[in-house]
Amino acid sequence: MNRYKYEVRSALIGFISFLLLWQLLHLTISTRVIPGPIDVIVYAFEIPVLLLMHSGASILRIGTALIISLIIGIPTGILLGENKMIRSLFSPLLYFIYPIPKVAFLPVLMILYGLGNTSKVMLIIWIIVFQIMLSVRDGVVGIDRISFDSFGVLLSMFK
Repeated sequence: MNRYKYEVRSALIGFISFLLLWQLLHLTISTRVIPGPIDVIVYAFEIPVLLLMHSGASILRIGTALIISLIIGIPTGILLGENKMIRSLFSPLLYFIYPIPKVAFLPVLMILYGLGNTSKVMLIIWIIVFQIMLSVRDGVVGIDRISFDSFGVLLSMFK
């Protein structure tokens, strides 16, 4: 229980420090571009319906992108992990694209798909899908061959 109290205390101190730093920045710059934390909190309580509506739209975009990324990333990762020829063909491309900051693709996606939800969902997919593919590929490569063979035997019993 002592560790729990320490973590709660640390989180609370961090949050209060963040608010104080934010207030200090607001007072130092004294512009409407950076509102004070109290103004933001009060405003958030004034428009809860609008805030919930926009939060729901963001959660919907993230959920859609996550489902699409899983549908693309899991089978691709399994294929890359299982087939050495495909892995040797596509791994250099993955290693080339993976370290590029994904936000750099935002202008291209906005030109291709416009300013609506499609470009935002595509960017989230672009961010997530490579991590899923590479994690699944590494997981499949790490599985012993005997496990694959025994699973195949088990599946053939149900045909």
